[in-house]
Formats: sequence, C-alpha cells, structure tokens
Amino acid sequence: MIEKRLIIGLILAVLFIAHAEVKTIYGEYTYVYSDSETLVDARRKCFDFARRDALEKFATYISSESVVRNYMTERDEIISSTMGIIRNIQVVEEQVDRANNSIYYKISAEVDEEEVLEMIRQRHGSSELRSKISDFLQTAQSAEADNRIGEALRYYYWSLMLQKSDPSGNSLRIETFDPRLLSIAIPEKINILLSGLEFSISDISESRNYKGIDIDVKYNGHPVRNLDYNFYNGLEWSRNVKVLNGRSKVELYGDAAGIVAVLLLNIDYKYEDQAQHNSFVKEAFGKTNHVPFPTSSVRLAITAPPKAKEEVEKETVEVITEEMPVEVVEPVAVAPAVPVRPEPVRVSEPEVREKEPFGIRPFERNFVFGIKSGINGATLTGDTRDDLDVRGGPIGGLHLDMQLNRFFSIQAEFLLSMKGAYFEEYTDEYDSYSGTYYSAWIYIQYLEFPFLAKFRHETGNIILSAYTGFSFEICIDAVVYESTEFGHHEQYDINDEIADVGFNFIMGLGFDIKLTESIKLLSELRYTGGITTIDDNDGPYGEPTDIYNSVVSFMIGVGF
Repeated sequence: MIEKRLIIGLILAVLFIAHAEVKTIYGEYTYVYSDSETLVDARRKCFDFARRDALEKFATYISSESVVRNYMTERDEIISSTMGIIRNIQVVEEQVDRANNSIYYKISAEVDEEEVLEMIRQRHGSSELRSKISDFLQTAQSAEADNRIGEALRYYYWSLMLQKSDPSGNSLRIETFDPRLLSIAIPEKINILLSGLEFSISDISESRNYKGIDIDVKYNGHPVRNLDYNFYNGLEWSRNVKVLNGRSKVELYGDAAGIVAVLLLNIDYKYEDQAQHNSFVKEAFGKTNHVPFPTSSVRLAITAPPKAKEEVEKETVEVITEEMPVEVVEPVAVAPAVPVRPEPVRVSEPEVREKEPFGIRPFERNFVFGIKSGINGATLTGDTRDDLDVRGGPIGGLHLDMQLNRFFSIQAEFLLSMKGAYFEEYTDEYDSYSGTYYSAWIYIQYLEFPFLAKFRHETGNIILSAYTGFSFEICIDAVVYESTEFGHHEQYDINDEIADVGFNFIMGLGFDIKLTESIKLLSELRYTGGITTIDDNDGPYGEPTDIYNSVVSFMIGVGF
C-alpha cells in the first residue's frame, strides 16, 4: 500500500512540475561605485541591475512566442509584466573588488512563462478573437446599409457574445466601428435596430377556422429585405416566420383564428440554429448567458388596414349625395352606392390593457399538463389516540393548470394518495399474546380530486406560486397491520369503518423551473387537512367520532 501511494505521489508531482512551466532565468552585472557610495548601496544597485538583465534576457526569449508577436508587444512591456511575478531570486555568484571599487553579481530567478503570456493576453485580448469580431461587425454594418436587418442583428449579436465570452473582451475597442467599449457600443446598436422596425398589417383574409394576416415590415421607412420572427397563437409560440423584401404572412387556425385579437411577435436576433455551424460562436454561446433585449417584443393589434384615399373620397361623395334634397337642378351623376359591411368596432391596444385584468387578454390563457409524484407524511387528528405518529406513503398523479393571467391560474388534479397513521405501545404488564410491545400501521388509500387557486410570480426561468383550495376524496382501501413482540402479524380490513368519501382543505407552495418554452420542472410542498371525519361509525354514546386526515406532501414532476 505504501509503495502504491509513493508511485501515485511521484506521478502527480511530475505532472504538476510539467504543467507549471516554470523557467529559471539568469542575469549578471558589474557595478563600479564611487567613493561617496557605501558598499551596502552599491550592492543593492548591482543586484537591481542584475535582475534587470535577467528580465531583459527573458523578454528577448519570450518575444518569439506567437502571442507576443501577434500583439507586437514591446520589450519594456514584457519586462513590466514579468517584474511583478518573478520569484525565488537568489545570488549565484558575488565578487567585490575594493581596489577598483567594483561589485559583480550573478543571480538566478524563476518565472512562470504561461502566467506572463496570460497577462499579455488579458492586456491585448486574443488577436484571433479581435479579428473575428471585427469581421462580424463589418458584415453587420454592410447588411444594415443594405436593409438586411435580420443578417445585421445576427452578426451584431454574435459579435457581442464573442466579446462577452473572453475576459479580454471587457476592454476591447474597435475604432473603425465605434471608439467606445464594445460592451457598450454593440448593445446600443442592436437596440437601435430593434426599435427602428415598423410592423403594419396590409391585408386580412378569413374563412372558417382560418385567418391569414399579411404583415409589412420596414426599417426607417424602407422595406426590410430579411428578418425572422415568431408569434404566439394563444397556445404556443410558432416557428420562425420569414420576412422577404418587406413582406411576411401569419396564419392562424382553429379557435385561434377567432380569438386572437393582438399578435405577440418576438424578433429573432440570436439565430441559435445557425450558430451551431460556426465553431467560434458555438463556443461563445456555451460560455456565457444570453443577453435579453426587451425591444425584440412587439404587440400588433389585428385590425383591418386603413382604406386608400380614393375609397374614402368615394364614400364621402355617396354620403353627401344621399343627404341632398330631391329637387336638384343639376344632380351629380354618382354610381349607385354599394352597401358596405361595417367593420367591427375594435378597442385600441391601450384601452384593452386597461379593461383586461393585469393586461392579459383571454386568448393568452395557457394550459399546462403535468405528471408528478412524491411522498406523504400522514397522521390522524381529532378524537383519537394522543400517541399517533406520522407514517410515510406514496402520492402521485396528474394535473391540468390553466393560466388566466400572469398572476393567477386555476389547477385541477387527479391523485392516488396513501394516508393513515402509525403508533406503537410499550407496557409494563406482560401479555401472553403481545408481550410488552405492540404496534399498528393504518393504511388508507384514496383517489383524490383537488381544485386549487394559484397565485404565481415569474422571474426569468423561475416560477414561484402559493395556492389554496379544497379536494374531494374517495376511499378505495383501508387496512390495519398489527405487530407484536413475539412476531405475531395480523391484517384487518377496516373499509366498513372508514367513510367512503371526504372533503379536505389544501394550502401549499410551488417552485417551478422552465427548462424550455414548453417543459417545466415542478416541485411543491403542501398541507392537506380533513374537513369531514373519516370515521363511519358513531361513538359509544351514539354521537359521531371526529377523526380527520392530516397530511404534509412533497412532490416533484414535469409539466408540458
């Protein structure tokens, strides 16, 4: 065992030494001092010059490294970077010639070559990274000038992610793009592009269970040549819609065609799918968190496009003609008025936000189906033994959550829940059957149907909730298991003694994590207390016996 540990220790020591890349450097100097200088001062000066010589020799050596060549780093900068991390300086040789007032020092020191290179990288940034960002910014500027806004957003955002993924990017500037730091200039440019986009409806075509909406997209008054966005259809987010030469089309089917009154659009600026084909960007996406841009969200009321000037003038003439008196000397020849189907009156978006609670319209209700399971800590309370203890049991089932707005939802559940209690008893009196020890497990299995009102708060990918409600339960099985000191085990069916149905009140807390737009990781802690007694028998004097379930449950699951 000792030999094995020794071998492992030697291997680790060798690996550590190899990884450290510590280099020993040497310097020397002969200093001639004057009669006015003390020998102590002369030695100190000679030592400093010898150290400077060692640093200059190291600077000459390290100048051949590719990182240093790319940055065109000056020798003085290398010496400055190395001076603070040089260590273990020792005098190898010392000669003092008092007759000629001279001192000779030869010193050795250690320096971590990789540490020096890393300091240079942090000062200048990776030249390859800088070059790639510069190329992306040039591509983005060219696309912006050509009104290819989708392409411009993509390369501006990719440049930002590259800048954020490397520590040297925090101080990176590219004068040809903007004299300010890239960490400030690029987000500002992306916000300008997103804020300058104009969405308008040019036509609406409708049929049974279908609505097609033609949307024009412009930037600074000119049609956008390319752009990607997706929309919310009342249940989920759509796939990307392509904008080509300023035009795009949104299609709604089924109930959404008749319910959706405001389109929620989300402009794509990340282009994550394309990023997987670029090794630099893919690596950057893996290193840093995405940057949110609230200006990428657009709300567009679905209203008929404004009528052309000719149509408005024609309708005005028709109205005037109808109001003119019959006795007209020279009646104006006007084509017969065509009955116009009045457009439905729609409330403008600001009014909708005032009238709808919390600013959420009915079409934004979202249904989440969930599967969950966990464990109960159950006991019985009321007119029962004082020494009842908690027993564990499984709980699990399904739920359907309907979100009414961003603060409130209702939830219905179907659960299989094991409840009951446990007790044990020690006595000083000896019993021929049980001895001095007796225990019993009470198992009551229910089908439970909870109905809950949930108050929720969403922050990023985290959803916190508090809820309360009631449940209706049906007893499907009830047994008692007894055990004694002598190993006697008995099982009793107590279904006739347990009420077939019952009601409970529920309160609890939830903590959910959004893994994707449609998948959530669920967790919750709840308390369920009985409202009605579980005892189906009357007491010894004919009065009902009040015994209630009392359960603390913890569950985890997945929502879709």
